[in-house]
Amino acid sequence: MIRFELALLALLLPAVSIAAPPADMARDPVLRDWFHSLLQPGTQHLCCDVSDCHFVEFRIRDGHYEVEIEGWRYVVQPNLIIPGITNPTGKGVACYTYGVFQPPPPPEVPRDRPQDIVDILCFVPPRPPS
Repeated sequence: MIRFELALLALLLPAVSIAAPPADMARDPVLRDWFHSLLQPGTQHLCCDVSDCHFVEFRIRDGHYEVEIEGWRYVVQPNLIIPGITNPTGKGVACYTYGVFQPPPPPEVPRDRPQDIVDILCFVPPRPPS
């Protein structure tokens, strides 16, 4: 049984680490190249190198962006917003990875936090912040 689980894990790990733009944008080479050009502010590492980018619902509250990921709202730190970039998708784009994976709570226990902790790597609003 352990060998089967290890073999399954070996097959899944490469799939997890391959980044791509959202599926409905992947067919457009210009947009694909745009997604692959996104750099994390401060580090200049590729956003898509370690995580997928996703279209996200967002709002501006108290002067900062909040994004919704899997039904939970996360505050986007100002240093994670890619400055001066034109977003050709017209949608909010967040690139993120999971920093902590946690076991699911029992079904009878209400959740007061996300099961898995999201680390936002970068955020691109539909238009540059003014």
